[in-house]
Amino acid sequence: MQEDKILLSVDNVSVDFPNEDGRTRTTVLDHISFSVKSKEIVALVGESGSGKTILSRAIMNLIPAPGKIVSGSIFYHGENLLESEHKKLANLRGKRIVTIVSNPKGELDPLETIGQQIINVIVHHLGLSKNEAKLKAIRLLEDVKIPDPLRRFDAYPHELSGGMAQRVIIAIALACDPEIVISDDATSGLDVTVQAQVLDLLKNLVLNKGSSLIFVTRDLGVAAHFADRVAVLVGGKIVEDTDTVVFFDGPKHEYSNKLLSASKFQGNSNSIVTKSHSGVQIDGNREVLLKVKNLVKHFPISGSNAVVQAVNDASFNLLKGETLALVGESGSGKTTIGRCLLGLEQMTAGNISFLDKSLGKRQTFRDPDLMGKIQFVFQEPSEALNPKMTLYDIVNEPLKNKQSNVMDTKQAVFQSFERVGISQQDFYKYPNEISMGVQQRVGIARAIVSSPELIILDEPTSALDPTARAEIIQLLIEIQKDLSTSYLFISHDLSAVKYISHKVAILYLGKIIEQGDAEKIFASPRHPYSLGLLSSVLLPTTRVKRPTSVSLDGEIPSPINLPSGCSLKSRCPFAEDQCSNRPEMVHISENHSVSCFKYETVAKEFSKIDYFEKFEIESANAAKL
Repeated sequence: MQEDKILLSVDNVSVDFPNEDGRTRTTVLDHISFSVKSKEIVALVGESGSGKTILSRAIMNLIPAPGKIVSGSIFYHGENLLESEHKKLANLRGKRIVTIVSNPKGELDPLETIGQQIINVIVHHLGLSKNEAKLKAIRLLEDVKIPDPLRRFDAYPHELSGGMAQRVIIAIALACDPEIVISDDATSGLDVTVQAQVLDLLKNLVLNKGSSLIFVTRDLGVAAHFADRVAVLVGGKIVEDTDTVVFFDGPKHEYSNKLLSASKFQGNSNSIVTKSHSGVQIDGNREVLLKVKNLVKHFPISGSNAVVQAVNDASFNLLKGETLALVGESGSGKTTIGRCLLGLEQMTAGNISFLDKSLGKRQTFRDPDLMGKIQFVFQEPSEALNPKMTLYDIVNEPLKNKQSNVMDTKQAVFQSFERVGISQQDFYKYPNEISMGVQQRVGIARAIVSSPELIILDEPTSALDPTARAEIIQLLIEIQKDLSTSYLFISHDLSAVKYISHKVAILYLGKIIEQGDAEKIFASPRHPYSLGLLSSVLLPTTRVKRPTSVSLDGEIPSPINLPSGCSLKSRCPFAEDQCSNRPEMVHISENHSVSCFKYETVAKEFSKIDYFEKFEIESANAAKL
């Protein structure tokens, strides 16, 4: 329940940073004004460079030098924080106003146990004894649902998963019952199931403590499902600030409307996806390009007889011109499969056949007939491009080992740039001179320049803003339509998967537990893990509520000691005694198979939800208005 009392008021705040010439300055925040009421949840939404994080730091008067707040005021309980003494501000930070960051393991001290790090905050701000602080720290670990809090109290950060580390950061942030909690993209690096758990947890804890919450995010799905109000930033200005339901019913500002359309993969411009599965239409007569049968990949552990069981008996086919999505949480084996296909990792067992040639050993990829036929697009475009090479040289590199004359090579490079929408004036720029979205276009141009039959896309949109993500998805669909290239699309972004994929294979602990046509998987998933994944997606709408009746508690187990029987049984809401046995893959219909004893129960459960279908109907109706 909200209260009308204004807790925080930001009035005409401007922040600027000096330019390289040392004489001029760039305005990063331009006369920003907004307020936060007691027990209110506000989403500050914008893409990279919009000023979201700078605004969150300005609220705590923590603008890093040489930047500075040049005008405005920030009132908290009637006192201007920009005029407060350093000692008073230091007492407020971490006690009354706190920030939860997006890189938890980077914030936690690797040399101290997590329990001690929570105690440090409690003792410093609340003055409790160490024994009292320890009891409170253990209660906080229980509150954030850390399993076995007494044992985890003595754990070090490297012993925790990303989701557990984020829960510890939340425990530290809420240790002193703050009035204002700022979540700065706190869940952006987490898997979809863990993200939903952490956001639910954070909202409930904050509201139960009577605090206010500011979500700093580029994800409109987070805003739709968790915020009372949405404020949209672009170019250092708030261009729209309104009630969440009003915003998602129809943004008033042109940029807000573009951002929402991109998040829904809708719109009228060429940069936005306008039709689901709008790439090459697949028929059963297309030739099989890639066959993977019983693929196994284990990684030895130094000084131990144990192994990391990254991939366990994975089998699938990929047709020419088809997109197969490999979906699963971190640690499910998606990227390892891609690396085995490329020969970057040598498989432990199994068979890989590509263009009727047997792969799996590194030397097979030096076959002249295969050279350039399989390419890779990486997750982080800024790290995948050589900073010392021009864009032209980067795209030209795959052609160096091919027997082509200079004119043919130059023409191929130019065509690749043209196909991905990069103008000639950018050919000789360096990667640091272009945006991340354009960097990913360069990565795609490099992949298609050798006319490959197969492109492996490893989370190609996860690092991108909504508009850039929609543009890249549309670009990939157009390339496939023109060139009949096959894609292996590795992702945990189920919204993107739905729009680009023809088939989906869902992995859990290195094993494919369900696969089939994308439309069948999204319309009627039959595995509890598939259902949990789909139920965790935060779609950008307030009219369709996210189902909470199905959730996957906890996190993916260790691939070193795999559970006996069904590997999901410790997290599955449908688990029964028979799940102590390992289920076989069952073909339940044409092009749809599942490995689960309870697939009929799951089908009945999902028929009550219809999450994606309702969203598509609602979005289509809204687009007509």
